[in-house]
Amino acid sequence: MTDSPITKESPKVGVYVCHCGGNISDIIDVKRVAEEMEKIPGVALSTDYIFMCSDPGQQKIKDAIKDGRINRVVVAACSPRLHELTFRRALTVAGLNPYLLEQVNIREQASWVHKTDHKGATEKAIRLTRGAVEKVKLAKPLDMIEIKSLPSAIVIGAGPAGLRTASDLASGGSSVYLLEKTPFTGGNAVKIDKLYPTEEDAKEIVGKMNIEIESNNNIKLLTCAEVSDATGGIGNFKVTVKQVSRGVVAMMSEKEFEDAARACPVEVDDEYNCSLSKRKAIYMPYKNAYPALPAIDWANCTLCGKCAEAVKGKIDLVKKVENTAIESGVVVVATGYEHYVPAQAEYGYGAKNVITLPQLIRMMDKTGPTGGKIEINGKKIKSAGFIHCVGSREIDGVKRPGPERPLNAHCSRVCCTAILQAARELQENNKGIDIYSFYQDIRTYGRDAELKYYDKVSAGGAVFFRYGPSELPQVSVENGGINVKMKDLLTAGEKIEVTVDLLVLATGMVPGDPGAIADKFKMPKSVDRFLQEVHPKLRPVETAIGGIFLAGTCQAPFDMTEATAVAGAAAVKAAAILESGSVQLEPYVAVVAKEKCKCHGECVKVCPAKGAIYIDEAEQKAEVNQMLCISCGNCVAVCPERAIDVQGYEISRFESIVDEIVRE
Repeated sequence: MTDSPITKESPKVGVYVCHCGGNISDIIDVKRVAEEMEKIPGVALSTDYIFMCSDPGQQKIKDAIKDGRINRVVVAACSPRLHELTFRRALTVAGLNPYLLEQVNIREQASWVHKTDHKGATEKAIRLTRGAVEKVKLAKPLDMIEIKSLPSAIVIGAGPAGLRTASDLASGGSSVYLLEKTPFTGGNAVKIDKLYPTEEDAKEIVGKMNIEIESNNNIKLLTCAEVSDATGGIGNFKVTVKQVSRGVVAMMSEKEFEDAARACPVEVDDEYNCSLSKRKAIYMPYKNAYPALPAIDWANCTLCGKCAEAVKGKIDLVKKVENTAIESGVVVVATGYEHYVPAQAEYGYGAKNVITLPQLIRMMDKTGPTGGKIEINGKKIKSAGFIHCVGSREIDGVKRPGPERPLNAHCSRVCCTAILQAARELQENNKGIDIYSFYQDIRTYGRDAELKYYDKVSAGGAVFFRYGPSELPQVSVENGGINVKMKDLLTAGEKIEVTVDLLVLATGMVPGDPGAIADKFKMPKSVDRFLQEVHPKLRPVETAIGGIFLAGTCQAPFDMTEATAVAGAAAVKAAAILESGSVQLEPYVAVVAKEKCKCHGECVKVCPAKGAIYIDEAEQKAEVNQMLCISCGNCVAVCPERAIDVQGYEISRFESIVDEIVRE
């Protein structure tokens, strides 16, 4: 491609200005922009078109290249993040090197931000496009960098998303290391009793996934394990895994486990039951947990040895830490979410009869801490209230979370339907119970969810009160009951007061800790602190870090169906790399002009990608490992001799852009 005769000619630039269906042309005079570009030396063709990304728009570019009229292309349109690959493919099909393209963003950077200043937006578009023309004149043909890819994957997190990803990858023949920081798989999903809309038992679904994992020899599950260090890049990640011993070294019968737990003097809050019950320092969260081997809670174990005495030879109370180096071609992050925990006294939280929705779900589970009974002081409740959006959709100035945590402005999506599912179950199992719902908005998204839950709960006698986001419900404990006061927007702001036996707070989802892998690769996060994909529609499971993919609720709030669907998509993307055996990387890597290099080593000091730049001891010159280079440009900034540049982003090209933008 780089040796094509077309690319050896002097620059003949084709400029294409997009209307974007009015997004640009309603504000910017696109015809004037095209006319101004015709005046620039080296521009052989300049025109405008309603949709440049459409097939006819791309065909205009292809025809001009094939006819020999142009050998460089500038597209003035939307963000390159959307359609740069589209236009690159068009150049490739026409026989032109795809890196002889420059897409300038006159939609987001001009028309959308200057809607009331048509003249100014047009002038800005002209200057931006002029700069792109000068930049593309200096462009050189580049080739993708091809590297070998290791045939294995690392999946971090063994909740439903991690289990689904690992199973799908392994079924395709890839080797998978599945890492889980706790002793057991399943994540938060195993704490759920019934899933909407199927009403299936969540533990049973996770159990089926566990069977798939256990029966597939391509999967190696590492529990009590988390990433402590990571280097490398797409095709060749090097990850250090810190794994803590389980403490239980041999299979136990149910009786042996009961004997060991009975002998243990330690009691701590049981996180599986949302702290509604206690457990011992040797534990299994529930009967069919996987792996089917109890674990020692090292954080709370006193090392008294009584459990080991009860079941001799099956417990080793010497805590061992092992660091293992693992290499893989791709990494899938499936680290999940956490439930928001209300502050003390937030909506009365801390009072005995104010609980969270996850706690209510554990109570309604017949295998849960109360055996399915919903009682206060041994008496069945007669009324229950639900407050929506606790820890979600917070507004600055109305909600003051304090310095210990940021504002949770995002909607957690699943809470409304989960509330209504729980309310319906309360109605079915507690005849005559009064249900009250205090909400900002109700979003029972999902197929038939409104009919199955909202309509049925409403028909069952539930009363709904709507509060405004700036006036939250006020909760107080009075005479053993919970009193809720608020202005009801459904009755034109009438002040209402309701007393209930039980108040349930629908706590939202907050991102889990993605760990060292996110820190080491500086993975981008959205404003709500979830890990961020490249594009929600075009590249929904890919991150800005090549070879690292997202699965499940580390990315956004999802229900279990969505989380596993997203995990399947991540597995497909990862498998495409693993099965091909090689990876093509963008050629935007640092290059060293050896004749200028003085070997002072400043570039090595500032490089954030370990090993990407090093000193060749024989030549005493800087060298670049193209596979590890992340194109950050730090090295360019510190080299006093300007002996280092990033291909495709050379300083000289940016100087030409600036000169054109400021030129009168």
